[in-house]
Amino acid sequence: SKETSYPKSELDRFLNLYNKCKDSQNFNYLGSTKFVASTGHDSSFQDLNSFRNDFIHFKPNHWSLQLNGLPEMVQDVLDLIEFFGRESTAILWYDPKDKTRYRWAHRSLSRTMRKLALVYA
Repeated sequence: SKETSYPKSELDRFLNLYNKCKDSQNFNYLGSTKFVASTGHDSSFQDLNSFRNDFIHFKPNHWSLQLNGLPEMVQDVLDLIEFFGRESTAILWYDPKDKTRYRWAHRSLSRTMRKLALVYA
């Protein structure tokens, strides 16, 4: 019998997934395009990955997050969410209520981040 090679059954790494979002080779859907990231986006995702790794791999230290810069990082993440939620055809909304809820949540969080950015600038 012929042996079949299956892909590894493990989750991809966070930054590798982010890089895949920026590679047009990963979008074979009709009308889909890659995410066009700025250097700010790249920096935010690097920082987010660092926070994530420190949190998940629990290093014995103390945590304090400074709000300065955090709203901009969240806004960069929201840009990627917006790309998948509205601009890309990689995600299909089967229930219009879900898309409406997404738009409301996205607008609300974006508004909050803009206000925080003004306060902590």
